[in-house]
Amino acid sequence: MKGVYHINAVDEVTQWQVVGSVAAISQSHLKPVLQAILGLLKELLIEQTKSRARKCNDNGLVESKNGG
Repeated sequence: MKGVYHINAVDEVTQWQVVGSVAAISQSHLKPVLQAILGLLKELLIEQTKSRARKCNDNGLVESKNGG
């Protein structure tokens, strides 16, 4: 049995983060969690970015490849 998958959204300036968890990597599991995270960030007026400045190898694609 596989474990729990975590999704981290981190503010690049303050390093404040929101963590969501899903049981499987699939659209039906990820969509509600991502919508909740993005809704929270929007409410808090925190800007979502794909990568950190001057970190060309630090992006969302890296984590998706690490998960298999």
